[in-house]
Amino acid sequence: MNTIKYMYTLYSLLLLLASCSDEDTTGYTVPEQIPATLTIQPDIEYQKVQGFGVMETSWQQTALTEEEMNTLFGTGADQLGCNILRIRIAPKDKNQTADSRWGTVARVAKVAKDLGTTILATPWTPPVSLKTIDNIVDGELADYAGYAEYLKEFLTYMKQQGAAVDVVSIQNEPDFEVTYESCRWTGLQQAKFFKQYGASIKAAHPDVKLMTGESFQYRHESTDPILEDEQACAVIDVVGGHIYGGGNTPYDLAKAKGKEYWMTEHLLNEAWEKKAPYLLIGDVRAETLQLAAEINTAMASGFNAYIYWYGRRYYGMLGDGLANSTMSAITPRGYMYAQFAKNLTGKTRVKVVASKNVSASVDCTAYKDSQGNLTLMFVNRTSSDIKGLNLALPFIPAEVKMTVSTVPTESFPETNKGMLVESAISSLENGLDIKAYSIVTVNIKR
Repeated sequence: MNTIKYMYTLYSLLLLLASCSDEDTTGYTVPEQIPATLTIQPDIEYQKVQGFGVMETSWQQTALTEEEMNTLFGTGADQLGCNILRIRIAPKDKNQTADSRWGTVARVAKVAKDLGTTILATPWTPPVSLKTIDNIVDGELADYAGYAEYLKEFLTYMKQQGAAVDVVSIQNEPDFEVTYESCRWTGLQQAKFFKQYGASIKAAHPDVKLMTGESFQYRHESTDPILEDEQACAVIDVVGGHIYGGGNTPYDLAKAKGKEYWMTEHLLNEAWEKKAPYLLIGDVRAETLQLAAEINTAMASGFNAYIYWYGRRYYGMLGDGLANSTMSAITPRGYMYAQFAKNLTGKTRVKVVASKNVSASVDCTAYKDSQGNLTLMFVNRTSSDIKGLNLALPFIPAEVKMTVSTVPTESFPETNKGMLVESAISSLENGLDIKAYSIVTVNIKR
């Protein structure tokens, strides 16, 4: 397309803005005669995407192998491009050695660090000697000063092993009653801890960022008291939380305070029975697309990072040998996740405006890199291809590439053919085609 024709088309498309939504995710139905259009506005910026990750597995399974770590955190072909590893801080009492409690996870984390990965460390419970009850389940923190020293001890040990932690949380799901390792914290108790001892942790480990306790449902009452306390807010860097049953929404107070907020754990496994042999009982393709849409929504909600549960699990990114999965093999969810991890990490989300005839089940977010190149992420959960989706761009592209991950109906296909297909687009004159049941990335070079 020559420049004059392109600019005329662009001008015509911009005239459609009066009928466009102000939302950053797409979804509408209007008469066919109006062209389906996305208008990208890169001058309107939102959050920087720090990355995507998974949870380390040695708590309830064998530890991730070096080969599996390379698959999860490498950036080459048949690698997923993750860049955040979440690890558990196992409770260690004074009569236990650091090597016996933390040695395994340190070895895995060192492999991750060597691959350039960010390490997030989360405790499920403090040692019982620091709690109000003599049990790793439930109770509250009794010895605040002792807990600060304990976290420093862990951070020092990890650094000595060549597996330095980048971000440390003070508690997994402090607002949820469970029957496994846990400890209850109110928002005010968290604020008290950070206010009194956050600075001492930072003084001992200035390169480590402090994260709030990670609410199971990103309930703001768990973290608002920290953000509203001037001293506590000053020492934290990241608000963490999970989205079990809710919470995948913008956190305006965190943004107002200049804090990143990360989604640090979630999983979807309703398509399988919950006990061995974990038979498939639901629509696994629909659930994988649901997960993709959830990640896209997290980005549209302003989250800076998204971390899935176990990296190796039949409902995770690599198979674990259960539910007919193949041990260590990339799952369809893994290929889907790679679309986000490889294409969005390090970029800034920008505004995208959708005309009202973009289907309700096709989600889209837009991003730019430091050179102004654009990336569009689409999730099409419908059974229909989207044809001729026009783009209103602020520049004439020098190059356009599309990567398509079509989600199969099988849990674990015998071949990965079609799971991740790249192609060059020679012209946008006829718009984009978005395949049914797919996750699509479009990279647009200036």
